[in-house]
Amino acid sequence: MNENDPFSYECETALDDAGYVLTFKDATSGKVKIVDGAGEPAVGVNRMATLNPVTLVAEANKVVSILHNGVVLAKLTPHGNRAGSIAIGDWVSTHTDGMIDELEATFTNIVNVDKAVGIALQAVGDASDLPTGGLSGYLLIWLKPRGG
Repeated sequence: MNENDPFSYECETALDDAGYVLTFKDATSGKVKIVDGAGEPAVGVNRMATLNPVTLVAEANKVVSILHNGVVLAKLTPHGNRAGSIAIGDWVSTHTDGMIDELEATFTNIVNVDKAVGIALQAVGDASDLPTGGLSGYLLIWLKPRGG
């Protein structure tokens, strides 16, 4: 297995789409869930939804494939709930509901860099959900390797 290969965990959250930022449920169960708070540490981003192939309803407690390094499309916090615009090169962090938002991180505020999920590879205005050259509701990011 190389460092860019996805890995799998059981996810306690029903996932209706790909691109959610996931975190560990706790320190002992080995399960993941979508992040539900700003600054939560990220495990990675899910590659696929947990839809039942017959009912097309998202199911909880299913094994999901997770990307933990490299370039991914991540769910973007809607503009009404986001901190503001995001520029190419800005650090992004977890927000709520498994989505990402801009992270205030500078060399003088280095503590926040530990909360970073990755770096934005697209720009999006503060009153928009459509990144420049992108897909509405998603942002192309480079995932910061866990522990990096």
